[in-house]
Amino acid sequence: IRSLSSAKGTWKLGGFHFSAFAQYSGEISEKFQFNEFDVISPFPLIPNLDYLAPEAVFLGRFGFLADLFSMGILAYNIYHPNPILNTKNNVLAYKFQLENLGSRIQLHEIPHALQGTSSS
Repeated sequence: IRSLSSAKGTWKLGGFHFSAFAQYSGEISEKFQFNEFDVISPFPLIPNLDYLAPEAVFLGRFGFLADLFSMGILAYNIYHPNPILNTKNNVLAYKFQLENLGSRIQLHEIPHALQGTSSS
């Protein structure tokens, strides 16, 4: 996912290269198949680890909660000067940064309306 800003300051989302249409059945835990993260694939074919949910990277599956994880990371990065994950698509760096994610979150830059959803 890429965030873009227009000349008027309007935010746009783009770069949905790895997205798939899913029919929501009402089950929040519904899972979808995802091709396993492969570091030897050509760079344009590798999703950005900094926005990818852990279950997609380590288990090869994702669901609606993975989308919430990605949107939460995007929202944090929009309002914070330093990205919460900066892995350079290195799986070991991703795992290390996820293990220490709680100690790295700084909510003072995030609008109050988003803080309640991010601290749950």
